Amino acid sequence: MSEDKLEFIETTGEAVESQVTKRIARPNGEPKLKELPETINCSELSEHSQDVIKYFGLECPALLNAYCNSVEDALIEQVDKVQRYTEALETINIHRKELDLENSLLHRRLNLISSLIKRKQVDDIGELMSQPL
Repeated sequence: MSEDKLEFIETTGEAVESQVTKRIARPNGEPKLKELPETINCSELSEHSQDVIKYFGLECPALLNAYCNSVEDALIEQVDKVQRYTEALETINIHRKELDLENSLLHRRLNLISSLIKRKQVDDIGELMSQPL
């Protein structure tokens, strides 16, 4: 193989058939199938594509796809965590509001008892404490 051509080789070492097709997105979003040649001239590739292939090898699309999949999985996991944490915070907030209400009712009762004691209108606060809020 000359230096200006790259052959697509499968991991088994066998040459890929010349009739391999790949998907390319059209502007309207529909996939377009394109013939993938058995060999490609390096001069047909951009300088950036050549650099990527030199650095990552011919499997760079597979590596990029695997990386994208792992990033997508991590993002999905983080979104799920945020949703669970949001639900937990909402539950905690509801519980806090319930406790605030109970606290204000107890505070009100305490003020009432304190007022009655100051006016000496009650002898036994046990009755007042046992009444429902």
